[in-house]
Amino acid sequence: MIAFWILGTIGLVLILVGIPHPHTAVRARVEPFVEGLHPRAARGMSRRYRPDQMIWAAVGAICGLVPTVVGWLLGGSVHLDSVPILVGLCAGVGWLGRDRYLTHQAARRVASVRDDLPLFLDLMTLSLVAGEGVVAACRRVAGRLPDGPLAHEIDNVVADVRAGTTAIGALRALASRVDEPSIGRMVDALTTAIERGAPLAESLRAQADEVRDADRRRLLELGGKREVLMLVPVVFLIMPVVVVFALMPGLVSLDLLVP
Repeated sequence: MIAFWILGTIGLVLILVGIPHPHTAVRARVEPFVEGLHPRAARGMSRRYRPDQMIWAAVGAICGLVPTVVGWLLGGSVHLDSVPILVGLCAGVGWLGRDRYLTHQAARRVASVRDDLPLFLDLMTLSLVAGEGVVAACRRVAGRLPDGPLAHEIDNVVADVRAGTTAIGALRALASRVDEPSIGRMVDALTTAIERGAPLAESLRAQADEVRDADRRRLLELGGKREVLMLVPVVFLIMPVVVVFALMPGLVSLDLLVP
């Protein structure tokens, strides 16, 4: 029975590893220069996600088999009825763990975009005041930003425009790829300036100040939450030790005085 579970799990892992990778090298080379490949690339990422999730589940199932196999090899008693339950629980942990890890990656990406956005807005303001257009300013500013998700997204906007997409369409695609309200407001301001010729420098400067104020408020809220969490070790670890040290001498004295 144990050998059947081991062989079945190994076979499942080999099948999943053998699935061809949907993101080909040709697409990776031509994607920055050809219009419309970004949605297909996103679908490719979605297709890759499910096999990755299944691999994580298979690895979790193998980890669930390890205690049983070790106990069997050491000559201990093995309860075969509990093996499917343990394997299923570990596989579920692996399946949900992949989803949790992806959620964490997405949150980190949005946080990185939010951190670099004020610098991008300030540099865009300087470029626009100097007389450059929106696309030319994006091209210049993208090379000055720290290497991160926002710089890559601005490079994608410039690549889309070079491939033939309109500037407004490339900016709206940026807003759809990055789930951040401040990016949406920036894209609205840029598209309004392109469509109607509205003044943009002051609007971008105000948005940069607004993003910095929002970051300051978020840090203050995070600090307040951390203060509450800091009370947990104080209340449950430090205070009991202090109470024990304060009462222990008196208890010892009473024990010596009272026979």
